[in-house]
Parts: sequence; structure tokens; C-alpha cells
Amino acid sequence: MDVEGGQLATTSTMVLKTELCCFSGSKIYPWKSIKFIRSDSQVFLFVNSKCKQYFHKKLKPSKHTWTTMYRKEEVA
Repeated sequence: MDVEGGQLATTSTMVLKTELCCFSGSKIYPWKSIKFIRSDSQVFLFVNSKCKQYFHKKLKPSKHTWTTMYRKEEVA
């Protein structure tokens, strides 16, 4: 906090809570997610419809080059 001209000036920063996509592993901002709730009440978040469709088709994320799972396996 700084004092300028007898007034108390405050600086505020906005903090965003980011989640991770269940399929691709990329960051999801609060206003950009697709939520899927399974019948056993488990919640899955997806960054886009492509990830959601691949998840429902039961495809492995490690087989697709654009996912972080693929990149982690390539490095190791």
C-alpha cells in the first residue's frame, strides 16, 4: 500500500482459478469450460468439444500429439 497525497492508494490484482482439462491437460479459465457430470456424480471439465468427444469415445490422450499426456511420455 502506498500513501499518495494524504490518501491511501491500494493496488488490487485479480486472481483466476484455473482448472485442468480431463482429456488434454491444458488450462481452463472459468468462463471457457464444458462440464460433464457422470451418473455417479463425478465431474469432468473439458476445454472444448473436441476433448469431450474424444473422452466419450474412450480414446487415450497419450495417443494424440496435441495433449500434455503425449508430451510427457515423449520426454520420458
